[in-house]
Amino acid sequence: MAVYTLHIYTISDAIFGSGSGMNSQVDIEIQRDEYGCPFLGGKALKGLLAEECANILYSLSLQGKLGTWPLIHEQLFGIPGAGLVALGVLRVGNATLPRLLSEAVINEVRMGRVSPEEVLRSLTGVRHQTSMNFLTGAAKDKSLRGKQVLVRSLPLQAELIVPDQPPELLQLLSAAIRAFRRAGLGRNRGSGELRAYLADGGGTNISDTHNLNFIARIRSEHVGAEICI
Repeated sequence: MAVYTLHIYTISDAIFGSGSGMNSQVDIEIQRDEYGCPFLGGKALKGLLAEECANILYSLSLQGKLGTWPLIHEQLFGIPGAGLVALGVLRVGNATLPRLLSEAVINEVRMGRVSPEEVLRSLTGVRHQTSMNFLTGAAKDKSLRGKQVLVRSLPLQAELIVPDQPPELLQLLSAAIRAFRRAGLGRNRGSGELRAYLADGGGTNISDTHNLNFIARIRSEHVGAEICI
């Protein structure tokens, strides 16, 4: 069993929404823990990686280069709708603040020097948007919405556990991480831009190596073919 760390850096404001409003001050509230630290849930994160992986497989299928990668995908992420019967071997933890920073924040909150609300305000902001009437150019009545966002350039880390299995697992996972560029609400409308990479237990970035091996393996199975991922 190998433990890796997924490093995530937000490039634009991100909305990892909790689905609730904060005392009616905003319509969309950020997901955070009891100490005010925002996070992206492991279940949602795993789903995003599985989606990126599925997109890669779709691209390969269009090129006739799918091979056995669907089986690797199922081994990693499981089969949707199969429940515990085919859960997949990949375990993904919550994406939280880096450990040392998180521990420092928790200590400050427990000592009473800062409150969870102050922690949350220091790491988030509020953005407003409204709908426009294109005929009049005026804002539509009662359309103003406030959303709490994670500030850009904030680092997050998630623990990924992968059993000692064939190298194809890490190759496909690294390819999915390379394609993982947005997360959260509004990610299809420009929000939540990020970059991510996978590190081993020593903190070394291993994403690029495994991703190159992934491409090399496909090329070796389809000699002379151009790979578009």
